Amino acid sequence: MSQYLAGLRSFRVDADSATEVVLENGQKLQYLASSQVSVRRPDRLRSERRGELSDLVMYYDGDSITLHGRGQNVWATTDAPRNLDAAIDFARDELDLEAPAADLLMSDVYRTLSAEAASGTYVGTAEVQGVRCHHLAFRGRSGSDWQLWVQEGATPLPMRYVVVSTDVRSQPQFEVELHDWNTTAAMSDAEFQFEPPPGARQIEFRRTLEAQRGQQRTRAPGAR
Repeated sequence: MSQYLAGLRSFRVDADSATEVVLENGQKLQYLASSQVSVRRPDRLRSERRGELSDLVMYYDGDSITLHGRGQNVWATTDAPRNLDAAIDFARDELDLEAPAADLLMSDVYRTLSAEAASGTYVGTAEVQGVRCHHLAFRGRSGSDWQLWVQEGATPLPMRYVVVSTDVRSQPQFEVELHDWNTTAAMSDAEFQFEPPPGARQIEFRRTLEAQRGQQRTRAPGAR
């Protein structure tokens, strides 16, 4: 799977995700979102997400990351590293931003995931969205466990990804199903460049993220 994904110069995929949030009283809520992620290696990413907590588009054009909050029509931008792997890490660590299942967008998914794996199990085969898949489960060294469902055959695409935050009370989980893969998508530079729509207001990233978080208390990470 890792080698196959690394060989794709561009791709587009839709994702349906569920993020669990743990309230201060211990109750867990689940928030749903739908996304479309577009990648053009080595230095382009666009992620559109609509859900109960957010209506956002993230653009990475090789030089900067821009987040557009469509609900309030506000946007923020900052300089970013000039390759996709570093930009994903920067967005996660410095901006608290995640594309859905961002670990699966890295140039070497195997290295990224195995670095945190204490053990792994081949569970067997199962169907995801009518597609026969290999089911794998991993224990993390600290903080999280995760599972992957990978399509059988010559196109080993990830179809489902589940992460459990084992170091958070009540162990919330993030789950995402990936579908409608387009592995030969033609993408222009314009897709990854943000043009402010009429009436859009530029703000700082902190305020953008506060608007995204809303009233939630504790949440599982999008991809650890």
